[in-house]
Amino acid sequence: MQINLPFIEEKFDEYNRMMFGGLLPPLPIRLGKARTRLGSLGYSVRRRLFRKRELFNFHMRFSTLFDLPQNVWEDIIIHEMIHYHLALTRQQDRTPHGPNFRRMMKDINERYGREVRISIKAPHGFNDIRQRVANDRSITDFQRRVYLELLKVPKGTVITYGELARRIGCRSAQAVGQALRKNPFAPEVPCHRVVARDGSLHGFCGSSSPEALERKRRLLEEEKDR
Repeated sequence: MQINLPFIEEKFDEYNRMMFGGLLPPLPIRLGKARTRLGSLGYSVRRRLFRKRELFNFHMRFSTLFDLPQNVWEDIIIHEMIHYHLALTRQQDRTPHGPNFRRMMKDINERYGREVRISIKAPHGFNDIRQRVANDRSITDFQRRVYLELLKVPKGTVITYGELARRIGCRSAQAVGQALRKNPFAPEVPCHRVVARDGSLHGFCGSSSPEALERKRRLLEEEKDR
């Protein structure tokens, strides 16, 4: 998945309550196109009385250039939240990932089953849609089977819900339809190539609105013309 603001804000709120006792104040979140950093915490510094450092204007920034599994993005968000917590509580290490950071990271990983790391780089090959589907922990095994089978349907062709169900050994075309309604990879996992038994378009991206059906029709026409 490619990261977006609603996802970041939702996860920040969830992990703030779960892991940080709700003590982290909301902060601006910015999206950019950094090629070397997936996420970062930024702030300004000013000197107070007795030359004490005060940190303010906190913000987080995440790169939209990378397409990673949801669980990897979640760990990146937690990584930056650890930095934020240490900065707010004046427990920052002399180096970015010193003993305090490592201690808190280790505790979160053990208590919550996370895989937060010191350095998280974009894994090689995650731009391949098959690998992304295979490795994404946010979808069910049934969804994974549906999406991987659907990726075998060539461009410019269509398949019915019933036939797709038959190919994965499922008796329910409706169950396949429900999985496609939740498809987080569209249109790369091409649910627009799945039609009803009578050839009607039926729905697209969880919607049967005229706009959704028109988009589905347009995608099919574009593929046929190529």
